[in-house]
Amino acid sequence: MITKNKFLLLTLILCLPFSFTYGQYVAPNVSNTEITVQVTYAPTSGVYTYNYTLVSPQRNIGNIEWFSVIIQTPSTTTPDPELALLGDNSLEDNLAPTTTIPVSVTSPSNWLAVISVDGRLRWASEESVYDIPPGNSLSNFKIYSKAPPGARPYIIKPFILTGPNTPYHEGCELEDSNCPSPVALYVHGTTIGPVLPEELKLINGKGQSAAVNAFLAYSNITATRITLPATAKGFDLAVKYGTTTFPATFAATLNGVNVTPSFHPNPGAFDVVRIPLLKGANKLLLSIEGLKPSGAQSRDTDSLTFIVP
Repeated sequence: MITKNKFLLLTLILCLPFSFTYGQYVAPNVSNTEITVQVTYAPTSGVYTYNYTLVSPQRNIGNIEWFSVIIQTPSTTTPDPELALLGDNSLEDNLAPTTTIPVSVTSPSNWLAVISVDGRLRWASEESVYDIPPGNSLSNFKIYSKAPPGARPYIIKPFILTGPNTPYHEGCELEDSNCPSPVALYVHGTTIGPVLPEELKLINGKGQSAAVNAFLAYSNITATRITLPATAKGFDLAVKYGTTTFPATFAATLNGVNVTPSFHPNPGAFDVVRIPLLKGANKLLLSIEGLKPSGAQSRDTDSLTFIVP
């Protein structure tokens, strides 16, 4: 549905003194958008807070209209919703199925959230004037959950002009439509979000015994060598520290530079750290000491490589 502001915008564009034909139509492209996430944990309540920021660089074409994190889970059942979860009452509609991780949300000003029947948590601007234009960023897309951090799919939708002088009309997103689907203009990717503990896919850096390898594990990567898009400026890494580790022994370097203060090692806890990246291969070395089941103390050392083509 076109809101009042979006109808006015459409009318203005169609009344401009130049020919606006399919051949001149410039499709929106927000694929350069960068998403960062800060994750904090409150031990007393057991609640994780996921705070997303969307950065739309100047080279993007068009505004960002909505942002979605998919919180559906393969499990047949999920824990009962936690009424104690924080939020700001901006969740306008909750149609979540039982296979959805229980969450609460906070939204940026003039944005509202819904959880759809397919398990998508979506924030959308109330009017076009509140969309995110190129060269701007917006924070405060927050999820509260007792589920720890892992990999989560996301979708970004640009504002797509519809009308008689564009390739699209109001019904273009329907499967039986005879016009091209604007869904092809949506941006898909992976970020960090809540994942049920039993569904987390942890990997470690190998190289030591299984007991020692468990001192450091990662929940949002599938290999120790990761190739990222050429536009990547950083990577949010989710680290899990073993329950018998000693935080004071933790150390980390990135391309030979000490980055230990960026991490917050706590035994048995998760930590999400933004790793700044340069073009080429970026090597992150992490190490920590802990106790093996035998009571002997040992050190786990991992090497992760992030490649930006």
